[in-house]
Amino acid sequence: MVRFIARHPWMHSPRFLLGVYIALALILSAYQFFLRPDSIKNLVIFRNSFDHLLNNDNLYLPYEEKQFDVFRYSPTFALFMAPLRALPLGAAVVAWNLCNALALFLAARKLPIKPAAAAGVLLFVIPQLSTSMQNNQSNGLMAGLMIGTLAAFECRRPILAAMLASFGFFIKIYGAAVGMLFLCFKGKARFIIGGLACVAALWSAPAAITGFGPLITHYQQWREQVQEGGPRLMKYSVMTVTEKWTGVVLPDWYFILPGLLLLLLPLRRVRHYANRRFRIMFAAYITVFVVVFNPMAESPTYIIAMAGAAVWGLVEPRSWLRSIVLLSVFFITGLSHSDLCPSYIRHEIVAKYGLKAVPCIAAWLIMAWRLNLGDPDRFSTIDLLDGPTASGTPSAVPRA
Repeated sequence: MVRFIARHPWMHSPRFLLGVYIALALILSAYQFFLRPDSIKNLVIFRNSFDHLLNNDNLYLPYEEKQFDVFRYSPTFALFMAPLRALPLGAAVVAWNLCNALALFLAARKLPIKPAAAAGVLLFVIPQLSTSMQNNQSNGLMAGLMIGTLAAFECRRPILAAMLASFGFFIKIYGAAVGMLFLCFKGKARFIIGGLACVAALWSAPAAITGFGPLITHYQQWREQVQEGGPRLMKYSVMTVTEKWTGVVLPDWYFILPGLLLLLLPLRRVRHYANRRFRIMFAAYITVFVVVFNPMAESPTYIIAMAGAAVWGLVEPRSWLRSIVLLSVFFITGLSHSDLCPSYIRHEIVAKYGLKAVPCIAAWLIMAWRLNLGDPDRFSTIDLLDGPTASGTPSAVPRA
């Protein structure tokens, strides 16, 4: 795909890609607002959350008379919904979809990869990004923040990386996970201090309208909401795939603890921290992990894992296995829940057996093998830049 794009310069033109992403957001917004108004129900929850915060109401009650589900995000996220609450509903749909699309666009453009490779990532994830935006969820924004954190590290901007990781944390807690890359770079103290300052500022920001006493109560209620979780119906993860394939139901920690161990093991390979290929694959490894090991991961969440798989494909050595896995991610993960997939296949095969998660799980297992046992010097460099990023910003010089 990247080779084809490289032969057609207009396809990796920033203007063309920006136009595609803006057009996608506008078309989907119009479709939702005029033809499928029921699809904007998540945005309604987000907008209502600001009203509840403003009135110091419990953010996490059902409010069945106003919305279809409970709010599951932080009080800080509810505060950030103020601009969308101020806009008319139609304009809010457009603004929210543009926010999700442009966050991912900017993050991919800032990676230390060739313009054709950045275009390949952006075009590769469009099917799943469309699914996420059609549900008005925050997953496109989350993918952008996580990929953007990697890009910020590579651009020698640890404070920006800390800001992006902190923002991600207050949307979905795992949004800060890519921040562990700070171990691979200079500027560790700046990242830690900047991160603590950002977390403190974001944590306390809602107090401007609630006061600190009620805000603490809101955070306690958020913690209870996170601990409670939700039903696993139509979820896609290692846990649910195992349940659907074997009928065996095991506690989540049977999967999460070994997965977390495999996730952290590459950090023992300190001598490879200076290798950009190692860092990029490790960031992709984290990004896929937070989805496939999340028992609450829904179909729209897979824009995060799909973005991680796309980034992995840039440094994975070229082989038939890489091609099969990436094609499977595109067609099974990306398209299996779209209207392009026949209804019978979508419901009786893909959903029944949790197939949407399987290609991303396969990609993650390959990354686990590469990062723990492989030689990063043999990872692919075809799509990487030696110095500047796609936007021309100098890349980081990490400490080995």
